[in-house]
Amino acid sequence: MTDPQVEESPTALDPEIAPELAAEIAEKKLAKSRRHARLGYPILRALVATWRTEWRGREHLAFDGPDVTPAVLTTWHESLLPGSFIARDHGMAVMISKHGDGEIIANVMQRIGYQPVRGSTSRGGARALAAMLRIPLSTVLVMTPDGPRGPARTCQAGTLMLASKSGRKILPTGLAASRAWHARSWDRMIVPKPFAKVVLFTGEPIDIPPGLMRDPEAVEYWRKVVTASLDDARAQAAAIVAGRA
Repeated sequence: MTDPQVEESPTALDPEIAPELAAEIAEKKLAKSRRHARLGYPILRALVATWRTEWRGREHLAFDGPDVTPAVLTTWHESLLPGSFIARDHGMAVMISKHGDGEIIANVMQRIGYQPVRGSTSRGGARALAAMLRIPLSTVLVMTPDGPRGPARTCQAGTLMLASKSGRKILPTGLAASRAWHARSWDRMIVPKPFAKVVLFTGEPIDIPPGLMRDPEAVEYWRKVVTASLDDARAQAAAIVAGRA
């Protein structure tokens, strides 16, 4: 008696079809993501134009001249999209995941003046980190230490490794909005509503020691320091939005 599941599955009969089918599916998803980016970008720009924005702690960065800050601007993944519009037009380089949603974000980032570097700490991580390390110290890098798939607001080691190997300072940055939607995604991406007050807050720079990755206890210590600093930056942004700071 034949197995009906085998009869219905061409990949079970011919294993060589599986890679071709996977490539076809991936290409279709990529094309869909690009269409969404093209259609959604004008709507997003119109929404951004209504926001009342402020960036506190901007003095911790210099983007040109002799005092350029060798830095990794670090924020939780939930803040990446709205925060990028506030901090745009400085030629910063940002690591974006290779998955479908990452294609949409990378497209938007490039259009508003960022250098997207495709990869993540969990997928293509070694190549992506190597690419980020080759970027001149005069270019500020942007990292989301809980990306690309979480857990949300949990600092992973990739950002620490990048800062330790490059000698860049970590600049913990948080965002808050007076009114916002939240995406149905693992990070609950913040999408401020029309005419919302949106605040980006950058805290004091954090110096990560060289050779950090050779000491697991030190990695864990600095992971907690960065996590606390990011949570504090987020709280500071919320306080400014609420008029308490």
